[in-house]
Amino acid sequence: MRLRAAMVAALSLAALAAVFWSSGAITPHIHWGATGLFTYVDENGELTTHLTIDVENEGITPFVLTGISTDIPGMRFADTETKEVTVSPGGFEMVKATVVITDCTAVPHEPQPLRYTYRTWLHSGTAETVWDSPRIGGVPIAWQQWLSTGACSEAVRDVWP
Repeated sequence: MRLRAAMVAALSLAALAAVFWSSGAITPHIHWGATGLFTYVDENGELTTHLTIDVENEGITPFVLTGISTDIPGMRFADTETKEVTVSPGGFEMVKATVVITDCTAVPHEPQPLRYTYRTWLHSGTAETVWDSPRIGGVPIAWQQWLSTGACSEAVRDVWP
């Protein structure tokens, strides 16, 4: 009798955990995309570009995006202190990031993860995602390589009109 009760309790807990997980209450279900490219040399002499990050909540519970960061050789986020953005279930928000390209040749060719911190009504945490690679001439290129190549090419083009 106790074994049966324990099994029923274990299955109930597993089902409840699956519901929370699939709803996005534990870890948000996020779809990412990146657009926009405006490059300039800032007041510190650093090659800087702006990136608009599209954040879509594919879950059924809201979440608060509390930060975005990454550790990629040759580039860094200049404004890692992202203001908190609440994304409703099925909703869409845009987050703007300033990215400094520190070394055009050091940016890896393999897709690198983007780290985000979040808060749901049930849990706070950190997760990583790797964006889908954009395609140039049908060939996939890592998102950070796309960004740095565009910024570095634009910088050279501006120097050599």
